[in-house]
Amino acid sequence: MKSTEQKQEKQQLKQELEKLKKSRGAIDRSAMKTMITVSIKPREIRILPRGNWLDETGPVVQPAIPEFLGTLKSDHARLTRLDLADWLSDRQGYGPLMARVMANRFWYLFFGRGIAPVLDDFGGQGGPPHYPELLDQLAIKFLNDQWDMKQMVKFIVMSRAYRQSSIESTEQRTADPFNHWLNRQARFRLPAEMIRDNALAVSGLLVTEIGGPSVKPYQPAGYYRHLNFPKRKYVADTDDRQWRRGLYVHWQRQFLHPMLKAFDAPSREECTAQRPRSNTPIAAMTLLNDPTFVESSRKFAEDIVRTAENQTLQKFNTHLLKQRRANQRKWSWRFC
Repeated sequence: MKSTEQKQEKQQLKQELEKLKKSRGAIDRSAMKTMITVSIKPREIRILPRGNWLDETGPVVQPAIPEFLGTLKSDHARLTRLDLADWLSDRQGYGPLMARVMANRFWYLFFGRGIAPVLDDFGGQGGPPHYPELLDQLAIKFLNDQWDMKQMVKFIVMSRAYRQSSIESTEQRTADPFNHWLNRQARFRLPAEMIRDNALAVSGLLVTEIGGPSVKPYQPAGYYRHLNFPKRKYVADTDDRQWRRGLYVHWQRQFLHPMLKAFDAPSREECTAQRPRSNTPIAAMTLLNDPTFVESSRKFAEDIVRTAENQTLQKFNTHLLKQRRANQRKWSWRFC
């Protein structure tokens, strides 16, 4: 009797185990796939005598930092990128300097210019910070918050300096034309990607979905004609993908989208810490003729007509009613 019960219990456990295996298999099949970088054995790097890459007699070069900056310590036989990151963020080493650089760039994003005017040079070729104490405070907070970028953004945007009006008086402009005193909010043009996002957001077309492949908005025909090996043909998206954020716009080598190029987006051929801000006729023509902005304007006007039609009619009727009452009072005064 006992053995029969044990067999039944064992059979039930097997059935439950099979159900769990099937459930796990279904979960594994529904999981999203992602690319994972698997490091391989690094290849040997040598100094090339007179630049001859066929000559392998030069000394082997190992990962390191410039000698005048010191040396890196590692638990591995070969230094890795993690070792470099730890060295850059070390509180007893170059961590405070890195925090100052990052804090200065955060300030640049929200005020149009950094506390230190040159973002990519904190040395002798750069300019000194206008408010060293403020930069120190931001850097120390960034360090104490464990490099938390969200906390830094929140700290800046909730400050009194950021929440000021950008309307300036004649006295303010005369006394402080570049707003070094921070007695008003700065007025500066948005970056190229945000100009596009802003137009789409105002019109109600912006798709705020996060992640996914690159998107291809409208682009002039023949823009890729000089791209060879192989020849490439640009096919614009015709669905909602074309209204996604500028962050996801397709970028083919140094051939960035013409709209982004017109508003000073870099070509990514070299690192750019601070973008220029130009004011050219090409930018104005882009806003007038780029299909994305034309469609945004059309949709915005359509929404205004649809939502404001009743309000406009109501205002017009109210105006007529007031005018009629005024006329009635005028005529009644004449007959008195």
